Amino acid sequence: MALLVSLIYFAMLPAVIAFVLAAVLPKFFPAASYRKRTAGAALGAGCLPMALPVVVLLIGNGTDYGYSPLIPLAAVLFAALIIAVVIGLPAAMLARRGKEPAHQDPGAFD
Repeated sequence: MALLVSLIYFAMLPAVIAFVLAAVLPKFFPAASYRKRTAGAALGAGCLPMALPVVVLLIGNGTDYGYSPLIPLAAVLFAALIIAVVIGLPAAMLARRGKEPAHQDPGAFD
């Protein structure tokens, strides 16, 4: 049961967040490029599920155990980046597939 809950939390939730953000960001930021919106959706998908562990690490700062919270915090932020790249980026790209206009260079065929 714990494996199923962790799979849903660490795989499905970031994918859904990236998909929704990638679908909504063009409405709010139409001037931003496709790459910027996709990267923003992927980073949001990686960072939102990791917000709770970051808050727990910062509140319970580990001074009771004699270590600094910086190393565990760096590990959690690195995990957020990995989740963004592995899960968020493909989901964000899938959400916008075929919906972006082709960029045409006017001097391409001169």
